[in-house]
Amino acid sequence: MTAPAYVIVVALDFSDEGERALERAIEIAQSRPGVRVHVVTVVAGDGLGKLEFGAFGKSISVQKERADLDEHVDGILARSRRPEWVEKSQEPVNVPLTRHVLVGSPVDEICGLAKKFDADIIVVGTHGRRGVSRLLLGSVAEGVLRSALCPVLVVRQKNWS
Repeated sequence: MTAPAYVIVVALDFSDEGERALERAIEIAQSRPGVRVHVVTVVAGDGLGKLEFGAFGKSISVQKERADLDEHVDGILARSRRPEWVEKSQEPVNVPLTRHVLVGSPVDEICGLAKKFDADIIVVGTHGRRGVSRLLLGSVAEGVLRSALCPVLVVRQKNWS
């Protein structure tokens, strides 16, 4: 009998922080055999047929979002390499990904997808804003931390200054 797959859900919002979250999920996937990675992008709707993406507020379609997601993820995978101890000349790592474009509340959709696939971990990026800017913009990462039924890894850029 084989062990159940380790499932990672990673939120990708086309920001540098989202890209770092996907890179970290890929690193985790490389260290474990049989990992399944689900990459999710959430498109918010205004109830009037207009779709908006994240904080950018640009109008889009779900089909265009799916094409953009595929292109973005493929670019990240092309740059991802095996761990440091493996020769750099080797091909990029081939991590199997399932890509999802969902419409709704980012926190609800990310946590719902994690529950649907019985995720072992959710990986999200954060800007690391503090104070009023965080209060005004909200935080998907914080919402996922509060709502998730599994561990959450919050990824941010290292900045010791």
